[in-house]
Amino acid sequence: MLIFSANFPPVISTEMKLQLTSGATSVTLATLTVTDANNDAITLSVVAGSVTGLAVDSTSKVVTLASVPDTFPFTIGIKASDGTAASQIEAEIKYCACEVNC
Repeated sequence: MLIFSANFPPVISTEMKLQLTSGATSVTLATLTVTDANNDAITLSVVAGSVTGLAVDSTSKVVTLASVPDTFPFTIGIKASDGTAASQIEAEIKYCACEVNC
């Protein structure tokens, strides 16, 4: 009798609500919540096509941006892999010329 165990992809369950200032540097975007049903080690990486300067640390799960670009829209994407299966999140950031009246 053969027993097969399924490998499930990691799950990224973080909601990111961003308020960015054009030209800002060393910006922390989020700390991700990533789980794996099989308790496999998870590696995080930046998805191809993401904005230049986007980085993610697999240990701390912190997503950072070296500097906020002056051109919009731009894309951020993060991939979580357990070596067999993967999942990813992507967001397109659009510009809003918002003003706050104080």
